[in-house]
Amino acid sequence: PIMFGFSDTEKHIHIHMVVLDLFTDLPLMITVILTGGYEIHWWIFIDVAFKLIMVLRTIAYHLFLNLILRRKELNTLQRMQTQQLQLQNKLFDGGATNDEIELQTRELIKQQTRELESGGVGDDGNKSN
Repeated sequence: PIMFGFSDTEKHIHIHMVVLDLFTDLPLMITVILTGGYEIHWWIFIDVAFKLIMVLRTIAYHLFLNLILRRKELNTLQRMQTQQLQLQNKLFDGGATNDEIELQTRELIKQQTRELESGGVGDDGNKSN
């Protein structure tokens, strides 16, 4: 997903981490536990225990703390980051230099920050009062 541009916002990165860890480590752990692979060598037991800790960390940090508890903030951030990426793509396609793209992106970020501080912007991009 990162290579194909899916993980371009903070929300997408958290989703990517949850999917990646659950689809790679969890099946491996279940297979090793069900087949008794940990009995072959003590290192396999340590590896499974470490993978279990990492999966629990992913569930606690990326899924629960970020995707569930910070849902509203992440939606607002994603909207802002998507606007920034759209501006950068538009400028790049128009032949702007890297300095011009960076300058206009900074201006957009300042504008978004002012809007957020002056009353906030809802998840749908409209001002909320």
